[in-house]
Amino acid sequence: MRRVRAGVAALLLASAGARADVTAPLLRLTAEQRYDDDLLLRTDAAGLQGQVLTKLTPQVGLSSKGTAGTFEAWYAADLMYRETTGVARLDHRAALEWKRRLSHRTDVLVDLRLYRVSDPTSLPRVGIARSLAPVSYGRVAATLGTRLSQRWSLRFGLAAEGAQVDEPGRPPGAVVAPSVEAWWRASRRDAVGAETRLQAFAYGESTSTAPGLFAGYRRDLSRGLSLTLKGGPIFFRAQDGQTRGVPRLTAELAQELGQVDLGLVAGNDLVGASGFTDALWAQFGSGFVNWRPTRVLRFYGVASVYRNGPALAPLEGGAAEGVGTGYAVEAGADWSWTRYANVQGAFTRISQVGTGAADLARNILAVRLVLHPAN
Repeated sequence: MRRVRAGVAALLLASAGARADVTAPLLRLTAEQRYDDDLLLRTDAAGLQGQVLTKLTPQVGLSSKGTAGTFEAWYAADLMYRETTGVARLDHRAALEWKRRLSHRTDVLVDLRLYRVSDPTSLPRVGIARSLAPVSYGRVAATLGTRLSQRWSLRFGLAAEGAQVDEPGRPPGAVVAPSVEAWWRASRRDAVGAETRLQAFAYGESTSTAPGLFAGYRRDLSRGLSLTLKGGPIFFRAQDGQTRGVPRLTAELAQELGQVDLGLVAGNDLVGASGFTDALWAQFGSGFVNWRPTRVLRFYGVASVYRNGPALAPLEGGAAEGVGTGYAVEAGADWSWTRYANVQGAFTRISQVGTGAADLARNILAVRLVLHPAN
C-alpha cells in the first residue's frame, strides 16, 4: 500500500512539474544600419537625399512558458541617429501578450501594444500618418473562447485603440468595441457563425456609435489552409444625429503548414482612433508569406494597401472629402548566424498620399544584427 501511495505521489509531483511555468528574462539588442530617403522628416523641398541612419534597439522583458499557456512582456527603446543631418531621436515600444488555457474547453488571450514614435509610418497600422507630427498609439485585444459542445463554440471579445497626434488642437481619439461571436461546426470542414459588435468612438468631445450584426463562414480547404468570410451591416450614428449604413465585408485566407506560412486579408470596415476624427470607413488588403527553406534561413514578404475616409464621407470620394490612400511593401531575409545572433536584410517602400497634408513616401534599405541569449 505504501508503494502505491508513493507511486501516486510521484505521479502527482511529476504532473505538477510538467504544468509549472518556466520563467526567463528576455534580453535582445538590435543594431541596424539603414539607407533611408526619409521624406517624412524633411523641412523643405531641398532636404538631403539618401540619409544614412544608425539605429540601436535594446529590448528587455520577461517570458514564461508552460503546458497551460505563455506570457511575454517587454519594452524596447529605438535610438536613431542620422549621420547626414546630425539629427537624433528616441522612440519607445512596449508589449504584453498572455495566452492561457483555463480548461480543456476554455482559452483566454490578452494582447497589448504601446507605441510612442516620431515617425507615424513606422506604426503597425497604416493610415494614421496624416502629418509629420509624432504619435502616441496603443491597442489591446482580449478574447475568451469556450467550446460548448462538439459543434458549438462561443467567443467574447473586447478590442480598443487610442491615438494622440502631437499637434496643437488635436485631442486624443479612441474606439472601444466589445463583441460576441458564435460558431457551429456544420461538417468536418465547414463552420457557420454569427457575430454582434458595438463600436463606441471618441475624438475629444465628439462621440459616435456603430452597432453591427454579421454572418460568417469558415472552410478548411486542406490541412493547414483555411478560408474565413464575414459580412453584414454597420449602423453608424454621429453625435449630431446623422446616420449612415456601412457594409462590413472581410475575407481571410491563412496557411500554417511545414516550411510556408501564408496570410491574405481584404475587406471594408469601420475603424477609429486615427488621431484626426472619431470614425473612418476603411477599405484594405494585406498579405504576408514566410518561407523557411532550412532551419536557419527564412525569407519573407509583406504588402498592404488601404483607402479610408470620414464615416459620413462618400466611399467614392477623393482628397477633397478627406479620403486618403496608401500602400506599404517589404521583402527580406533572416539568417540564424549562431544560437545567439540573427542577421537580417530588408527593403521597404511606404507611400501614403491624398491625405490633405504632404505626401509621405520613403524607401528603406536596412541590414540588422540581432543579438540574444540562447533559448
